[in-house]
Amino acid sequence: MTIRIIAEAGPNHNGSLERALEMVRVAKECGADTIKFQHIDPEHFPADMEWQGYNMRALFKDVRFSQRKWRKVMTECEKREIDFLCAPQTVRDFEDLLELGIKGVKVSSDNSGNLPLLKKIKESGIPAFRSLGMVDGETLLFLIPDEVYFVCTSEYPCPPESVNISRLHGMEPRFCGFSDHTQGNTAAVMAVALGAQVIEKHFTLDKSLEGPDHWWSADPEQLKSYIGEIRLAERMLGDGEFKPTEGELANMKLRGL
Repeated sequence: MTIRIIAEAGPNHNGSLERALEMVRVAKECGADTIKFQHIDPEHFPADMEWQGYNMRALFKDVRFSQRKWRKVMTECEKREIDFLCAPQTVRDFEDLLELGIKGVKVSSDNSGNLPLLKKIKESGIPAFRSLGMVDGETLLFLIPDEVYFVCTSEYPCPPESVNISRLHGMEPRFCGFSDHTQGNTAAVMAVALGAQVIEKHFTLDKSLEGPDHWWSADPEQLKSYIGEIRLAERMLGDGEFKPTEGELANMKLRGL
């Protein structure tokens, strides 16, 4: 099974439709299978809530797209033959996405306990991808069996000592994902070796743009390298069987074995 790679655009279009469309093109050219955005009601956040120096309500008000703009993004995804994925924050956000005819949805780590949203998604029957950042062992008891779960650490960027990628051990391969908030390619290669079937990485067109995610996200060159390393690791993984390779068979013949 080929690993599915999600290029996470998040809010990094900064409210620009043109930049969002360009991100679709770049994600496809870099080799991603899916591009993911966020659809978040700014009123969900308290008026004074700040993160990394940004007022959250103001930030998500500036980047929120209308249904018309989302349709243009989805049309571009169809044109480029890359899957569209989006993460809602509230039930109303999810209902907006349903109206657009989405084929999958991502549940962010901070919504792990949002029971109204989780119930609505489950009732819809739409495939769900769910991040497990900030969860404990008790939370895992309430996971829905047919969702894809992402091992995730909700630190941005995530330092090496916080990754704890060994959590991938024991997860059902079909439902095993990794949401990578580290910098570099090492964690992704390790995730391949540990059985991840879906890997997600934040990216931006320009690290110098204004916004909380740009500076630590992968730029296009880094994203292309990242995806290339995943594909190389896939080739190295093999099927786990002990049997001579074609090259070994040729060497055995030369040596009369």
